[in-house]
Amino acid sequence: MTARIGIMDQPTEAGITIRSPSRGYCLIIAVLLIIPVGLGAACARRWTPTHDEYWHLPLGLYAIKTGDCRPDPINPPLIRMWAALPLWWQGTSPGENVFPAYDAYEVGDAFQRAHPVDHREWFFHGRLMMLPFGLLGGVVVVCWARRWWGDAAGLLAAALWCGSPILLAHSAIVAHDLPAMSITLLTLFVTVCHREKPTPLGPWIIGALMGLAFLTKFSTLPLLGLVPLFWLILPSSVVVPKEQKILMLIATVMTAWLTLHIGYAMDSAHHGRPSDMEIWESIWFPQTFVGGLGALQRIIQVPHPVFLDGEWSLTGFRLYYVMALLYQLPLGLWGCIFTAAVLVWRTRRDVTERRRFAALGVILLAILVPASLSGNQLGLRYVFPAIPLMILFASIAARHWSTARTLRRGAVLLMAGLALSSLRYHPHHLSYFNELAGGPEHGRQHLVDSNLDWGQDLHTLREYLLAHPSPEPLQLAYFGTASPALLGIDYEFPASPQPQPGRYAISANFIAGRPHMLRDLDGRERQLALDELAPFRFFEPKAMMGYSIGYYEITPEDVARYHRARQQAMEQFGGR
Repeated sequence: MTARIGIMDQPTEAGITIRSPSRGYCLIIAVLLIIPVGLGAACARRWTPTHDEYWHLPLGLYAIKTGDCRPDPINPPLIRMWAALPLWWQGTSPGENVFPAYDAYEVGDAFQRAHPVDHREWFFHGRLMMLPFGLLGGVVVVCWARRWWGDAAGLLAAALWCGSPILLAHSAIVAHDLPAMSITLLTLFVTVCHREKPTPLGPWIIGALMGLAFLTKFSTLPLLGLVPLFWLILPSSVVVPKEQKILMLIATVMTAWLTLHIGYAMDSAHHGRPSDMEIWESIWFPQTFVGGLGALQRIIQVPHPVFLDGEWSLTGFRLYYVMALLYQLPLGLWGCIFTAAVLVWRTRRDVTERRRFAALGVILLAILVPASLSGNQLGLRYVFPAIPLMILFASIAARHWSTARTLRRGAVLLMAGLALSSLRYHPHHLSYFNELAGGPEHGRQHLVDSNLDWGQDLHTLREYLLAHPSPEPLQLAYFGTASPALLGIDYEFPASPQPQPGRYAISANFIAGRPHMLRDLDGRERQLALDELAPFRFFEPKAMMGYSIGYYEITPEDVARYHRARQQAMEQFGGR
Protein backbone atom coordinates (compact mmCIF):
# COMPACT_ATOMS: atom_id res chain seq x y z
CA MET A 1 0.00 0.00 0.00
CA THR A 2 2.53 2.57 -1.17
CA ALA A 3 1.00 6.03 -1.34
CA ARG A 4 1.36 8.22 -4.40
CA ILE A 5 3.31 11.19 -3.16
CA GLY A 6 3.08 14.82 -4.10
CA ILE A 7 5.28 17.47 -2.47
CA MET A 8 3.49 20.50 -1.06
CA ASP A 9 4.88 23.77 0.25
CA GLN A 10 6.35 23.15 3.71
CA PRO A 11 6.51 26.14 6.08
CA THR A 12 10.06 26.56 7.27
CA GLU A 13 9.33 28.48 10.46
CA ALA A 14 8.35 25.30 12.31
CA GLY A 15 10.88 23.12 10.58
CA ILE A 16 13.55 21.46 12.72
CA THR A 17 16.57 19.80 11.18
CA ILE A 18 17.04 16.47 12.93
CA ARG A 19 20.65 15.36 13.15
CA SER A 20 22.17 12.34 14.81
CA PRO A 21 22.50 13.17 18.52
CA SER A 22 25.91 13.32 20.12
CA ARG A 23 27.08 10.67 22.54
CA GLY A 24 26.94 13.12 25.43
CA TYR A 25 23.36 14.09 24.57
CA CYS A 26 22.29 10.45 24.49
CA LEU A 27 24.00 9.85 27.83
CA ILE A 28 22.12 12.71 29.52
CA ILE A 29 18.81 11.49 28.10
CA ALA A 30 19.58 7.94 29.25
CA VAL A 31 20.38 9.08 32.78
CA LEU A 32 17.19 11.16 33.02
CA LEU A 33 15.05 8.22 31.85
CA ILE A 34 16.83 5.61 33.99
CA ILE A 35 16.48 7.58 37.23
CA PRO A 36 12.69 6.93 37.48
CA VAL A 37 13.33 3.25 36.73
CA GLY A 38 15.78 2.96 39.64
CA LEU A 39 13.53 4.88 42.02
CA GLY A 40 10.54 2.85 40.84
CA ALA A 41 12.39 -0.39 41.60
CA ALA A 42 13.04 0.88 45.15
CA CYS A 43 9.32 1.67 45.56
CA ALA A 44 8.39 -1.74 44.12
CA ARG A 45 10.49 -3.36 46.85
CA ARG A 46 9.14 -1.20 49.67
CA TRP A 47 5.40 -0.77 49.11
CA THR A 48 2.63 -3.07 50.27
CA PRO A 49 0.55 -4.43 47.37
CA THR A 50 -1.94 -1.67 46.62
CA HIS A 51 -5.72 -1.92 46.69
CA ASP A 52 -6.42 -3.25 43.16
CA GLU A 53 -2.93 -4.69 42.70
CA TYR A 54 -3.78 -7.26 45.37
CA TRP A 55 -5.77 -9.25 42.81
CA HIS A 56 -4.20 -8.06 39.54
CA LEU A 57 -1.00 -10.09 39.91
CA PRO A 58 -2.63 -13.30 41.26
CA LEU A 59 -5.24 -13.09 38.49
CA GLY A 60 -2.43 -12.93 35.94
CA LEU A 61 -0.86 -16.07 37.40
CA TYR A 62 -4.28 -17.73 37.55
CA ALA A 63 -4.93 -16.91 33.88
CA ILE A 64 -1.56 -18.31 32.77
CA LYS A 65 -2.08 -21.56 34.67
CA THR A 66 -5.75 -22.11 33.77
CA GLY A 67 -6.35 -20.12 30.58
CA ASP A 68 -9.38 -18.56 32.29
CA CYS A 69 -9.67 -14.76 32.12
CA ARG A 70 -13.24 -14.49 33.42
CA PRO A 71 -12.57 -13.43 37.03
CA ASP A 72 -12.70 -9.62 37.12
CA PRO A 73 -13.35 -9.30 33.35
CA ILE A 74 -13.51 -5.47 33.52
CA ASN A 75 -9.77 -5.47 32.80
CA PRO A 76 -8.22 -7.33 29.84
CA PRO A 77 -5.70 -10.05 30.74
CA LEU A 78 -2.54 -8.94 28.92
CA ILE A 79 -0.84 -6.78 31.59
CA ARG A 80 -1.70 -9.12 34.45
CA MET A 81 -0.26 -12.10 32.59
CA TRP A 82 2.84 -10.15 31.60
CA ALA A 83 3.49 -9.19 35.24
CA ALA A 84 2.91 -12.78 36.40
CA LEU A 85 5.45 -14.33 34.00
CA PRO A 86 8.30 -14.38 36.60
CA LEU A 87 5.97 -16.11 39.08
CA TRP A 88 4.87 -18.70 36.52
CA TRP A 89 8.48 -19.29 35.46
CA GLN A 90 9.48 -19.99 39.07
CA GLY A 91 6.54 -22.33 39.65
CA THR A 92 4.76 -20.09 42.16
CA SER A 93 1.46 -21.43 43.43
CA PRO A 94 -1.64 -19.22 43.01
CA GLY A 95 -3.07 -20.81 46.16
CA GLU A 96 -5.54 -23.52 46.98
CA ASN A 97 -9.27 -23.83 46.28
CA VAL A 98 -9.37 -21.22 43.52
CA PHE A 99 -10.24 -23.50 40.59
CA PRO A 100 -12.56 -22.30 39.16
CA ALA A 101 -12.55 -18.76 40.53
CA TYR A 102 -15.47 -16.37 40.23
CA ASP A 103 -14.26 -13.39 42.22
CA ALA A 104 -11.10 -11.26 42.13
CA TYR A 105 -10.97 -11.01 45.94
CA GLU A 106 -11.09 -14.80 46.14
CA VAL A 107 -8.01 -15.17 43.94
CA GLY A 108 -6.13 -12.43 45.83
CA ASP A 109 -7.00 -13.95 49.20
CA ALA A 110 -5.90 -17.42 48.12
CA PHE A 111 -2.58 -16.05 46.92
CA GLN A 112 -1.86 -14.23 50.18
CA ARG A 113 -2.81 -17.27 52.25
CA ALA A 114 -0.43 -19.37 50.16
CA HIS A 115 2.41 -16.85 50.62
CA PRO A 116 2.03 -15.14 54.01
CA VAL A 117 5.80 -14.64 54.40
CA ASP A 118 6.98 -13.90 50.85
CA HIS A 119 3.79 -12.20 49.59
CA ARG A 120 5.47 -8.83 49.06
CA GLU A 121 8.52 -10.49 47.49
CA TRP A 122 6.43 -12.04 44.73
CA PHE A 123 4.80 -8.68 44.09
CA PHE A 124 8.25 -7.16 43.76
CA HIS A 125 9.01 -9.65 40.99
CA GLY A 126 5.78 -8.77 39.22
CA ARG A 127 6.33 -5.03 39.64
CA LEU A 128 9.73 -5.23 37.97
CA MET A 129 7.88 -6.28 34.81
CA MET A 130 6.01 -2.96 34.85
CA LEU A 131 9.07 -0.70 34.88
CA PRO A 132 9.74 -1.09 31.12
CA PHE A 133 6.37 0.52 30.39
CA GLY A 134 7.47 3.66 32.23
CA LEU A 135 10.74 3.67 30.31
CA LEU A 136 8.86 3.16 27.02
CA GLY A 137 6.65 6.17 27.66
CA GLY A 138 9.68 8.34 28.43
CA VAL A 139 11.54 7.24 25.28
CA VAL A 140 8.50 7.94 23.09
CA VAL A 141 7.84 11.43 24.46
CA VAL A 142 11.54 12.35 24.10
CA CYS A 143 11.71 11.08 20.51
CA TRP A 144 8.47 12.87 19.66
CA ALA A 145 9.57 16.19 21.18
CA ARG A 146 12.94 15.96 19.45
CA ARG A 147 11.32 15.10 16.11
CA TRP A 148 9.04 18.14 16.19
CA TRP A 149 11.03 20.76 18.09
CA GLY A 150 14.67 19.72 18.22
CA ASP A 151 17.33 18.41 20.61
CA ALA A 152 16.71 20.92 23.38
CA ALA A 153 12.99 20.07 23.40
CA GLY A 154 13.83 16.38 23.69
CA LEU A 155 16.14 17.09 26.61
CA LEU A 156 13.50 19.18 28.38
CA ALA A 157 10.91 16.45 27.80
CA ALA A 158 13.27 13.92 29.42
CA ALA A 159 13.75 16.18 32.46
CA LEU A 160 10.00 16.75 32.84
CA TRP A 161 9.31 13.04 32.49
CA CYS A 162 11.94 12.24 35.10
CA GLY A 163 10.39 14.81 37.45
CA SER A 164 6.83 13.40 37.28
CA PRO A 165 6.24 11.50 40.55
CA ILE A 166 2.82 10.17 39.59
CA LEU A 167 4.18 8.49 36.45
CA LEU A 168 7.12 7.09 38.41
CA ALA A 169 4.79 5.69 41.07
CA HIS A 170 2.45 3.92 38.68
CA SER A 171 5.34 2.41 36.74
CA ALA A 172 6.12 0.45 39.94
CA ILE A 173 2.60 -0.97 40.39
CA VAL A 174 0.95 -3.98 38.75
CA ALA A 175 -1.98 -2.12 37.21
CA HIS A 176 -3.31 -1.29 33.77
CA ASP A 177 -3.22 2.49 33.76
CA LEU A 178 0.40 3.31 32.96
CA PRO A 179 0.91 0.51 30.39
CA ALA A 180 -2.26 1.67 28.62
CA MET A 181 -0.86 5.21 28.62
CA SER A 182 2.50 4.16 27.18
CA ILE A 183 1.00 1.98 24.43
CA THR A 184 -1.47 4.76 23.55
CA LEU A 185 1.40 7.24 23.34
CA LEU A 186 3.41 4.87 21.13
CA THR A 187 0.39 4.36 18.86
CA LEU A 188 0.00 8.10 18.39
CA PHE A 189 3.72 8.61 17.76
CA VAL A 190 3.85 5.86 15.13
CA THR A 191 0.83 7.55 13.53
CA VAL A 192 2.82 10.79 13.41
CA CYS A 193 5.77 9.04 11.76
CA HIS A 194 3.51 7.34 9.24
CA ARG A 195 1.70 10.59 8.45
CA GLU A 196 4.95 12.43 7.78
CA LYS A 197 6.42 9.56 5.78
CA PRO A 198 3.91 6.83 4.80
CA THR A 199 5.24 3.29 4.50
CA PRO A 200 3.52 0.05 3.45
CA LEU A 201 3.92 -1.40 6.96
CA GLY A 202 2.66 1.71 8.76
CA PRO A 203 -1.08 0.83 8.94
CA TRP A 204 -0.31 -2.73 10.04
CA ILE A 205 1.98 -1.53 12.84
CA ILE A 206 -0.55 1.07 13.99
CA GLY A 207 -3.31 -1.57 13.96
CA ALA A 208 -1.21 -4.01 15.97
CA LEU A 209 -0.46 -1.32 18.56
CA MET A 210 -4.14 -0.42 18.79
CA GLY A 211 -4.96 -4.08 19.37
CA LEU A 212 -2.34 -4.23 22.13
CA ALA A 213 -3.87 -1.11 23.68
CA PHE A 214 -7.32 -2.76 23.64
CA LEU A 215 -5.78 -5.78 25.39
CA THR A 216 -4.36 -3.45 28.04
CA LYS A 217 -7.39 -1.42 29.14
CA PHE A 218 -10.92 -0.90 27.83
CA SER A 219 -10.56 2.88 28.08
CA THR A 220 -8.29 2.75 25.00
CA LEU A 221 -11.16 1.70 22.70
CA PRO A 222 -11.78 5.30 21.51
CA LEU A 223 -8.43 5.00 19.67
CA LEU A 224 -10.41 3.23 16.96
CA GLY A 225 -11.88 6.58 15.96
CA LEU A 226 -9.27 8.95 17.34
CA VAL A 227 -6.27 7.55 15.46
CA PRO A 228 -7.79 8.15 11.98
CA LEU A 229 -8.91 11.64 13.06
CA PHE A 230 -5.45 12.34 14.50
CA TRP A 231 -3.87 11.20 11.22
CA LEU A 232 -6.11 13.50 9.17
CA ILE A 233 -5.38 16.59 11.28
CA LEU A 234 -1.60 16.12 11.41
CA PRO A 235 0.47 18.23 8.99
CA SER A 236 2.28 16.49 6.16
CA SER A 237 3.96 17.30 2.86
CA VAL A 238 2.69 13.97 1.49
CA VAL A 239 -0.55 13.77 -0.49
CA VAL A 240 -2.30 10.43 0.04
CA PRO A 241 -5.12 9.64 -2.43
CA LYS A 242 -8.56 8.86 -1.03
CA GLU A 243 -8.42 5.24 -2.16
CA GLN A 244 -5.15 4.74 -0.29
CA LYS A 245 -6.62 6.30 2.87
CA ILE A 246 -9.50 3.82 2.78
CA LEU A 247 -7.15 0.87 2.27
CA MET A 248 -4.90 2.03 5.12
CA LEU A 249 -7.92 2.41 7.41
CA ILE A 250 -9.13 -1.10 6.56
CA ALA A 251 -5.65 -2.55 7.16
CA THR A 252 -5.42 -0.76 10.52
CA VAL A 253 -8.83 -1.94 11.73
CA MET A 254 -8.32 -5.52 10.55
CA THR A 255 -4.92 -5.75 12.24
CA ALA A 256 -6.34 -4.36 15.50
CA TRP A 257 -9.21 -6.87 15.31
CA LEU A 258 -6.84 -9.78 14.66
CA THR A 259 -4.50 -8.72 17.50
CA LEU A 260 -7.46 -8.57 19.88
CA HIS A 261 -8.51 -12.13 18.99
CA ILE A 262 -4.94 -13.41 19.37
CA GLY A 263 -4.76 -11.83 22.82
CA TYR A 264 -7.89 -13.68 23.95
CA ALA A 265 -7.10 -16.94 22.08
CA MET A 266 -6.12 -18.84 25.23
CA ASP A 267 -9.27 -17.73 27.06
CA SER A 268 -11.47 -18.59 24.04
CA ALA A 269 -9.92 -22.08 23.90
CA HIS A 270 -10.54 -22.53 27.64
CA HIS A 271 -14.28 -21.95 27.20
CA GLY A 272 -14.63 -24.88 24.82
CA ARG A 273 -16.97 -25.06 21.84
CA PRO A 274 -19.48 -22.17 21.95
CA SER A 275 -23.13 -22.38 20.90
CA ASP A 276 -24.23 -21.37 17.39
CA MET A 277 -25.15 -17.87 18.57
CA GLU A 278 -21.88 -17.52 20.51
CA ILE A 279 -19.92 -18.68 17.43
CA TRP A 280 -21.47 -15.84 15.44
CA GLU A 281 -20.69 -13.33 18.21
CA SER A 282 -17.15 -14.60 18.78
CA ILE A 283 -16.34 -14.03 15.12
CA TRP A 284 -16.58 -10.33 15.82
CA PHE A 285 -15.22 -10.12 19.37
CA PRO A 286 -13.98 -12.60 22.01
CA GLN A 287 -16.66 -13.63 24.51
CA THR A 288 -14.75 -12.52 27.59
CA PHE A 289 -13.98 -9.18 25.93
CA VAL A 290 -17.70 -8.54 25.31
CA GLY A 291 -18.57 -9.75 28.80
CA GLY A 292 -15.95 -7.46 30.28
CA LEU A 293 -17.40 -4.44 28.50
CA GLY A 294 -20.83 -5.28 29.88
CA ALA A 295 -19.51 -5.74 33.40
CA LEU A 296 -17.59 -2.47 33.19
CA GLN A 297 -20.71 -0.64 32.03
CA ARG A 298 -22.67 -1.98 35.01
CA ILE A 299 -19.93 -0.91 37.43
CA ILE A 300 -19.73 2.58 35.93
CA GLN A 301 -23.47 3.02 36.44
CA VAL A 302 -23.11 2.37 40.20
CA PRO A 303 -22.53 5.68 42.04
CA HIS A 304 -19.10 6.06 43.63
CA PRO A 305 -18.20 8.67 46.27
CA VAL A 306 -15.91 11.26 44.71
CA PHE A 307 -13.85 13.70 46.78
CA LEU A 308 -12.49 17.09 45.70
CA ASP A 309 -11.32 19.97 47.90
CA GLY A 310 -13.19 18.87 51.02
CA GLU A 311 -16.48 17.95 49.31
CA TRP A 312 -18.04 14.58 48.50
CA SER A 313 -20.29 13.85 45.55
CA LEU A 314 -21.97 10.80 43.99
CA THR A 315 -22.13 12.43 40.57
CA GLY A 316 -18.56 13.69 40.30
CA PHE A 317 -17.13 17.15 39.67
CA ARG A 318 -16.77 18.73 36.24
CA LEU A 319 -13.38 20.17 37.20
CA TYR A 320 -12.14 17.05 38.99
CA TYR A 321 -9.42 16.13 36.50
CA VAL A 322 -8.43 19.73 35.82
CA MET A 323 -7.86 20.28 39.53
CA ALA A 324 -6.14 16.90 39.93
CA LEU A 325 -3.68 17.80 37.18
CA LEU A 326 -3.19 21.22 38.76
CA TYR A 327 -2.42 19.67 42.16
CA GLN A 328 -0.38 16.61 41.17
CA LEU A 329 1.82 17.75 38.30
CA PRO A 330 4.99 19.58 39.39
CA LEU A 331 4.88 23.36 39.17
CA GLY A 332 7.98 23.25 36.97
CA LEU A 333 5.94 21.41 34.34
CA TRP A 334 3.15 23.98 34.59
CA GLY A 335 5.69 26.76 34.18
CA CYS A 336 7.02 25.15 30.98
CA ILE A 337 3.45 24.73 29.72
CA PHE A 338 2.82 28.45 30.24
CA THR A 339 6.07 29.37 28.47
CA ALA A 340 5.20 27.03 25.61
CA ALA A 341 1.74 28.60 25.28
CA VAL A 342 3.33 32.05 24.92
CA LEU A 343 5.68 30.76 22.20
CA VAL A 344 2.81 29.05 20.40
CA TRP A 345 0.86 32.29 20.35
CA ARG A 346 3.80 34.05 18.77
CA THR A 347 3.99 31.44 16.00
CA ARG A 348 0.22 31.13 15.51
CA ARG A 349 0.51 31.91 11.80
CA ASP A 350 2.61 28.83 11.16
CA VAL A 351 0.32 26.33 9.44
CA THR A 352 2.37 23.27 10.42
CA GLU A 353 2.40 24.22 14.08
CA ARG A 354 -1.32 25.00 14.09
CA ARG A 355 -2.15 21.55 12.78
CA ARG A 356 0.14 19.90 15.30
CA PHE A 357 -1.52 21.75 18.17
CA ALA A 358 -4.97 20.99 16.79
CA ALA A 359 -4.12 17.26 16.61
CA LEU A 360 -2.82 17.24 20.19
CA GLY A 361 -5.78 19.31 21.36
CA VAL A 362 -8.30 16.85 19.89
CA ILE A 363 -6.68 13.95 21.73
CA LEU A 364 -6.51 15.89 25.01
CA LEU A 365 -10.17 16.86 24.78
CA ALA A 366 -11.14 13.29 23.93
CA ILE A 367 -9.35 12.14 27.09
CA LEU A 368 -10.45 14.85 29.53
CA VAL A 369 -14.02 15.74 28.52
CA PRO A 370 -15.69 12.29 28.78
CA ALA A 371 -13.83 11.59 32.03
CA SER A 372 -14.95 14.94 33.46
CA LEU A 373 -18.58 14.21 32.58
CA SER A 374 -18.43 10.78 34.22
CA GLY A 375 -19.15 10.17 37.89
CA ASN A 376 -16.48 7.47 38.08
CA GLN A 377 -13.70 9.83 39.20
CA LEU A 378 -11.48 7.81 41.49
CA GLY A 379 -8.05 9.01 40.45
CA LEU A 380 -5.90 10.94 38.02
CA ARG A 381 -4.84 7.56 36.60
CA TYR A 382 -8.02 7.50 34.51
CA VAL A 383 -6.65 10.31 32.31
CA PHE A 384 -2.98 9.30 32.30
CA PRO A 385 -2.53 9.64 28.50
CA ALA A 386 -3.07 13.38 28.92
CA ILE A 387 0.12 13.75 30.99
CA PRO A 388 2.76 12.78 28.38
CA LEU A 389 0.94 14.93 25.83
CA MET A 390 1.19 17.86 28.25
CA ILE A 391 4.92 17.12 28.70
CA LEU A 392 5.26 17.06 24.91
CA PHE A 393 3.58 20.45 24.63
CA ALA A 394 5.69 21.84 27.48
CA SER A 395 8.87 20.86 25.63
CA ILE A 396 8.14 23.68 23.16
CA ALA A 397 9.59 25.97 25.85
CA ALA A 398 13.06 24.80 24.74
CA ARG A 399 12.40 25.20 21.02
CA HIS A 400 14.99 27.20 19.02
CA TRP A 401 17.29 27.02 22.04
CA SER A 402 20.35 28.35 20.19
CA THR A 403 18.57 31.63 19.41
CA ALA A 404 16.55 31.90 22.62
CA ARG A 405 17.03 34.89 24.88
CA THR A 406 18.97 34.50 28.10
CA LEU A 407 15.84 35.20 30.16
CA ARG A 408 13.90 32.31 28.56
CA ARG A 409 16.85 29.96 28.91
CA GLY A 410 17.22 30.77 32.59
CA ALA A 411 13.49 30.38 33.21
CA VAL A 412 13.32 27.01 31.44
CA LEU A 413 16.35 25.69 33.32
CA LEU A 414 14.83 26.86 36.60
CA MET A 415 11.50 25.19 35.85
CA ALA A 416 13.17 21.93 34.78
CA GLY A 417 15.10 21.96 38.05
CA LEU A 418 11.89 22.65 39.98
CA ALA A 419 10.24 19.64 38.31
CA LEU A 420 13.20 17.40 39.15
CA SER A 421 13.10 18.60 42.76
CA SER A 422 9.77 16.81 43.19
CA LEU A 423 11.77 13.58 43.50
CA ARG A 424 12.84 14.71 46.98
CA TYR A 425 9.74 13.01 48.39
CA HIS A 426 11.07 9.57 47.49
CA PRO A 427 9.73 6.93 48.15
CA HIS A 428 6.33 8.58 48.58
CA HIS A 429 5.75 9.38 44.90
CA LEU A 430 2.24 7.91 44.93
CA SER A 431 1.17 10.57 47.46
CA TYR A 432 2.84 13.50 45.70
CA PHE A 433 1.15 16.90 45.61
CA ASN A 434 2.86 20.07 44.44
CA GLU A 435 3.48 23.25 46.40
CA LEU A 436 0.23 24.83 45.19
CA ALA A 437 -1.68 22.05 46.96
CA GLY A 438 0.48 22.39 50.07
CA GLY A 439 2.61 19.32 49.37
CA PRO A 440 1.83 15.70 50.29
CA GLU A 441 1.16 16.74 53.89
CA HIS A 442 -2.05 18.47 52.78
CA GLY A 443 -2.98 16.13 49.94
CA ARG A 444 -6.02 14.65 51.71
CA GLN A 445 -7.60 18.10 51.80
CA HIS A 446 -7.85 17.99 48.01
CA LEU A 447 -7.92 14.40 46.67
CA VAL A 448 -8.04 10.85 48.01
CA ASP A 449 -8.17 7.26 46.69
CA SER A 450 -5.36 6.30 44.29
CA ASN A 451 -4.20 9.93 44.19
CA LEU A 452 -2.95 9.64 47.76
CA ASP A 453 -3.73 6.46 49.66
CA TRP A 454 -3.89 3.11 47.88
CA GLY A 455 -2.80 0.99 50.83
CA GLN A 456 0.91 1.24 49.96
CA ASP A 457 2.26 1.93 53.46
CA LEU A 458 0.99 -1.01 55.53
CA HIS A 459 4.48 -2.53 55.84
CA THR A 460 5.76 0.86 57.03
CA LEU A 461 3.12 0.75 59.76
CA ARG A 462 4.23 -2.75 60.76
CA GLU A 463 7.84 -1.59 61.02
CA TYR A 464 6.76 1.35 63.18
CA LEU A 465 4.71 -0.87 65.50
CA LEU A 466 7.63 -3.27 65.91
CA ALA A 467 9.91 -0.37 66.79
CA HIS A 468 7.38 1.11 69.24
CA PRO A 469 5.73 -1.83 71.07
CA SER A 470 2.80 -1.18 73.37
CA PRO A 471 0.47 -3.44 75.39
CA GLU A 472 -2.48 -1.24 74.44
CA PRO A 473 -4.67 -2.71 71.66
CA LEU A 474 -4.44 -1.14 68.21
CA GLN A 475 -7.57 -0.05 66.36
CA LEU A 476 -6.89 -0.04 62.63
CA ALA A 477 -8.91 1.28 59.68
CA TYR A 478 -6.81 0.40 56.64
CA PHE A 479 -7.72 1.31 53.06
CA GLY A 480 -6.22 -1.70 51.37
CA THR A 481 -6.84 -5.32 50.52
CA ALA A 482 -3.72 -6.99 51.90
CA SER A 483 -4.35 -8.64 55.27
CA PRO A 484 -2.79 -6.79 58.24
CA ALA A 485 -3.23 -9.96 60.33
CA LEU A 486 -1.05 -12.03 57.99
CA LEU A 487 1.61 -9.34 58.30
CA GLY A 488 1.64 -9.92 62.05
CA ILE A 489 -0.32 -6.80 63.01
CA ASP A 490 -2.62 -7.53 65.96
CA TYR A 491 -5.58 -5.17 65.70
CA GLU A 492 -9.29 -4.57 65.88
CA PHE A 493 -11.54 -2.40 63.77
CA PRO A 494 -12.46 0.99 65.32
CA ALA A 495 -15.36 0.23 67.65
CA SER A 496 -17.16 3.56 67.66
CA PRO A 497 -17.39 6.66 65.49
CA GLN A 498 -17.06 8.71 68.67
CA PRO A 499 -13.42 9.25 69.67
CA GLN A 500 -12.25 7.16 72.59
CA PRO A 501 -8.84 7.01 74.26
CA GLY A 502 -6.54 4.48 72.68
CA ARG A 503 -4.11 3.67 69.87
CA TYR A 504 -5.31 4.10 66.32
CA ALA A 505 -3.93 3.73 62.82
CA ILE A 506 -6.23 5.37 60.26
CA SER A 507 -5.78 5.57 56.50
CA ALA A 508 -5.83 9.05 54.99
CA ASN A 509 -8.89 8.19 52.88
CA PHE A 510 -10.92 7.54 56.01
CA ILE A 511 -9.64 10.66 57.74
CA ALA A 512 -10.96 12.58 54.73
CA GLY A 513 -14.30 10.79 55.19
CA ARG A 514 -14.38 8.07 52.55
CA PRO A 515 -16.95 5.30 53.14
CA HIS A 516 -15.62 1.78 52.68
CA MET A 517 -15.91 -1.84 53.76
CA LEU A 518 -13.10 -2.94 56.09
CA ARG A 519 -12.29 -6.65 55.72
CA ASP A 520 -9.70 -9.25 56.62
CA LEU A 521 -9.03 -12.86 55.67
CA ASP A 522 -10.39 -14.12 58.99
CA GLY A 523 -13.89 -13.08 57.92
CA ARG A 524 -14.12 -9.86 59.89
CA GLU A 525 -15.96 -7.00 58.21
CA ARG A 526 -16.87 -3.47 59.24
CA GLN A 527 -18.71 -0.94 57.09
CA LEU A 528 -17.50 2.64 57.49
CA ALA A 529 -20.13 5.26 56.75
CA LEU A 530 -19.44 8.55 55.00
CA ASP A 531 -17.32 10.81 57.24
CA GLU A 532 -17.58 8.35 60.14
CA LEU A 533 -13.96 8.89 61.18
CA ALA A 534 -14.08 12.67 60.71
CA PRO A 535 -13.05 13.30 64.37
CA PHE A 536 -9.53 12.20 63.47
CA ARG A 537 -9.17 15.41 61.48
CA PHE A 538 -9.17 17.17 64.85
CA PHE A 539 -6.29 15.17 66.34
CA GLU A 540 -2.64 15.42 65.37
CA PRO A 541 -1.09 12.06 64.48
CA LYS A 542 1.92 11.03 66.50
CA ALA A 543 3.50 9.63 63.34
CA MET A 544 2.69 9.32 59.63
CA MET A 545 3.37 6.22 57.55
CA GLY A 546 4.39 7.93 54.34
CA TYR A 547 1.45 10.25 53.79
CA SER A 548 -1.25 7.59 53.74
CA ILE A 549 -1.65 6.24 57.31
CA GLY A 550 -1.79 8.30 60.49
CA TYR A 551 -0.82 6.78 63.83
CA TYR A 552 -2.58 8.25 66.88
CA GLU A 553 -2.24 7.83 70.64
CA ILE A 554 -5.34 9.56 71.98
CA THR A 555 -5.54 10.36 75.69
CA PRO A 556 -8.63 11.15 77.80
CA GLU A 557 -7.50 14.79 77.76
CA ASP A 558 -7.51 14.75 73.95
CA VAL A 559 -11.06 13.41 73.91
CA ALA A 560 -12.21 16.06 76.40
CA ARG A 561 -10.55 18.76 74.29
CA TYR A 562 -12.34 17.46 71.20
CA HIS A 563 -15.76 17.58 72.88
CA ARG A 564 -15.14 21.11 74.19
CA ALA A 565 -14.18 22.30 70.70
CA ARG A 566 -17.23 20.57 69.21
CA GLN A 567 -19.55 22.14 71.77
CA GLN A 568 -18.09 25.59 71.12
CA ALA A 569 -18.56 25.15 67.38
CA MET A 570 -22.18 24.09 67.85
CA GLU A 571 -22.89 27.11 70.04
CA GLN A 572 -21.18 29.43 67.58
CA PHE A 573 -23.25 28.16 64.64
CA GLY A 574 -26.52 27.91 66.50
CA GLY A 575 -26.45 24.18 67.18
CA ARG A 576 -26.09 23.23 63.54
